[in-house]
Amino acid sequence: MYSVCEWLQHSKFLMFFLSWPPLAVALEIIHYVGIFIMVGSVVLVDLRVLGIAARGRRVGEFAAQLFPYAWFGLAMIVVSGFLMFTSQAADYYNDPTFHKKMIVMLLALVAAVFIRIGAPKWESAGAIPVTAKVVAFVCMVLMFESIIYGNLVPAISGIG
Repeated sequence: MYSVCEWLQHSKFLMFFLSWPPLAVALEIIHYVGIFIMVGSVVLVDLRVLGIAARGRRVGEFAAQLFPYAWFGLAMIVVSGFLMFTSQAADYYNDPTFHKKMIVMLLALVAAVFIRIGAPKWESAGAIPVTAKVVAFVCMVLMFESIIYGNLVPAISGIG
């Protein structure tokens, strides 16, 4: 896997493509906007599951309305993040803070998918189970933790 990271980092096409400063700025902006869209959408649904936000809205309907934005934001994050990753792929590969960020983000996405799949079921059942509320809370914590780790990578490792 490390050899793939080195190949990505030294790819002439990617180096040429990513060496244009306006593109680097655009990727950062796209990445952050994607984070705002994804995290914002998921956290709103999580808050609805917890009974804090949008109490007048049915949880399944609310999740169905907001999750397309979350998936769009995730697509923005994945594409821009991958392109930014390739510029220093070998360094990111060896960075434990980056690994923690990716693991936490993956766990947050698993929790978000659990919420999205369960929301229509809870709506028809009439009550949101305590387990779902715990998962929603954990999902929010993980989303915010991944943002913190994302900021720690350059601060601790000097990468990015």
